[in-house]
Amino acid sequence: MGGLRSARWAIALLGAVAVLLLGAAPASAARTLEHEITEVDGHTPYRHPLDDPNGVAIDSSDDLLVTETPLEDGNVEKYSPTGAWEADDEARPSYWSPESVAFDRADGEIFVSDSTLDEVWGLSTTIVGPSGPRLLPLGAPRASGSKCCYLQLAADNSGDAYNGDLYVFAGEGPGHARVIRINSTTGAPVDFTEGSSAGTDELTGAETPAHSFVGPGGFAQGRIAVDAAGHLWVADGTNDAVDEFAPSGRYLRSITQVATGEPLGQVLAVAIDPTTGNVLVNNVNIDGIDEFTPSGTFVAETRPGVAGQALGIAVDSTGRLYIANKFGAENSSVLVFSPNGAPHAKFPLAIEVAGEGEVSGPGIACTAVGDGTSACENEFVEGTEVPLSVKALPGERLEGWSTVKGDAGGCTGRTAPCETGALTEATKLKALFAPIPTTLTVWLTGSGTVTGSQPGLACAGEKCSGRFEGTVELEAHPAAGSIFAGWMGCKRLTASRCEVTMNASLEVTAVFLKEAEAPVITTFAGDQHGCENGGLEVTVGGHTTYVCDGTDGTDGTNGTNGKDGKEGPQGIEGPQGIEGLQGVEGLKGKEGPQGKDGAQGSPGPVSTVTCKVKQQGKKRVKVTCTITQSASIARAHLRWRLVHDGHAISQGVSGGALRLDLRHLHPGRYLLYVQGQRRATAIIVG
Repeated sequence: MGGLRSARWAIALLGAVAVLLLGAAPASAARTLEHEITEVDGHTPYRHPLDDPNGVAIDSSDDLLVTETPLEDGNVEKYSPTGAWEADDEARPSYWSPESVAFDRADGEIFVSDSTLDEVWGLSTTIVGPSGPRLLPLGAPRASGSKCCYLQLAADNSGDAYNGDLYVFAGEGPGHARVIRINSTTGAPVDFTEGSSAGTDELTGAETPAHSFVGPGGFAQGRIAVDAAGHLWVADGTNDAVDEFAPSGRYLRSITQVATGEPLGQVLAVAIDPTTGNVLVNNVNIDGIDEFTPSGTFVAETRPGVAGQALGIAVDSTGRLYIANKFGAENSSVLVFSPNGAPHAKFPLAIEVAGEGEVSGPGIACTAVGDGTSACENEFVEGTEVPLSVKALPGERLEGWSTVKGDAGGCTGRTAPCETGALTEATKLKALFAPIPTTLTVWLTGSGTVTGSQPGLACAGEKCSGRFEGTVELEAHPAAGSIFAGWMGCKRLTASRCEVTMNASLEVTAVFLKEAEAPVITTFAGDQHGCENGGLEVTVGGHTTYVCDGTDGTDGTNGTNGKDGKEGPQGIEGPQGIEGLQGVEGLKGKEGPQGKDGAQGSPGPVSTVTCKVKQQGKKRVKVTCTITQSASIARAHLRWRLVHDGHAISQGVSGGALRLDLRHLHPGRYLLYVQGQRRATAIIVG
């Protein structure tokens, strides 16, 4: 630990020297503990200690949201920025283990993950809204034979193209871990577009140094956060790394060490400071928080200085740090630390669009049509690499980026999507859209020519071609002795004219046919040319043919109508059919709507727990309990907890029979709580 401290001290000292010499970086003061949040519900007699806080998040009013994950039946608590309790989800769905909480600023909705029931719930900003909670239709985890779980949540509040979407870290049993992205309203998957995850809604960490979010032991543990640029940060707890991804799914970088030769260690959570853009990581190795710049440079550490285990972390809009500190059922709290020095500088990113197209990014949306231009801008924390997306209107393409001022980063040439360089000054980029160069090829069949409405279009012979834009009109001109038969691949306007719209390269065919000579027809009378009664003389192409007139024949007599057939006799009525079998009973009707909650009833059936205690030595006790479960609460496993002097000293999960070998117990009275048991079983150690 001495080497660890000295390395961190050296980094901090060098940073301070750089500030003194260059005067460029913002001051970085150590965070100090301001106060602790330890209680739930300030209205007596309901006040009770905060029980096993796990996930924390900040809403749009800087209110703090906390998930409690006790032995069973957890809650979501809400506190004001000053730490005053405001509300809980008393009318909540039936959580078992509310693990994580996230806030979607776009819709003002709170999301809670239940890692035991594999569910994600949406709650209103008041926690209990008029429409009540709603269950997102995510379906079960997809890994075959999975044991768990929808673990951690993060909402995209960046204002980019994925604003309001929800990320879910799912650790789904041995060998399976991924981050999925969904539409927070419908639960439908939202696909990534780059990297090994392109065309899917899930990141597996394939491009990271560990090539997976699954650790060496085959299991995964991680939390996630989204920064102001829409980048996803994954705290990969089993691979000792924090991984960064662009909104497109492209892998960017990993933070794996604090200093050269000093590994980061196991990480449990990650959060983003909106005032500085810094990345905060819960590091088990120091039992505290490491802070890095967005590019991965170590800044400072924060040690709670109180007993317990730091879990979820969050930072509000002022830079204040919140740490969920788990330390038993009655000593847990949320630690509140001051901001880390002055906020980083912010720089504007301006975008100008010319032509017909769109450029979008976090807080950026520019659309130009016709011959006009469009401009927009947004401010970002110093060092932010801003992702930009491009969409050309029909018939257009991105002709190229140009840099007016600043570092364009990857936004050069025709690259799209792209990311700017790290902002260190006011930056301005220009995106130019132009019509797609398209080729029109006109084929001619037969004898004729084709002309067009745009210069350079005059076709004779077999074919002609050229590059044209917009709408092109074509007109066919048949040669002497030919006629125009029609167009192929072109919208007909008149008998000889058509038009095409050049959204892409096209081929058109004009069909000409030879014109046949008109026949010369004369009549003659009398007995000539072998005809007794005259006829017609038909000459075509120098060839003459005679067609004789015949004599009129006599009219034939009309035939007689046939008689109608007689109607057949009516058939004999058949015998009555045999009575059919009785029909199958109809399906049961749909269940009616749930009625209003009635008054609380008397305690229902519970599990029966019979325990035998056998003391072996002064500080060793053997406990054997038989659990008979009530049918109404039967479960495959029951949770148990051993309490001494109000503190939980051991807990776990068991089946129908519970056998405990408790060692090193001090003399005194112990209470064994088993899920479903009305009262605790007392164990006396002599």
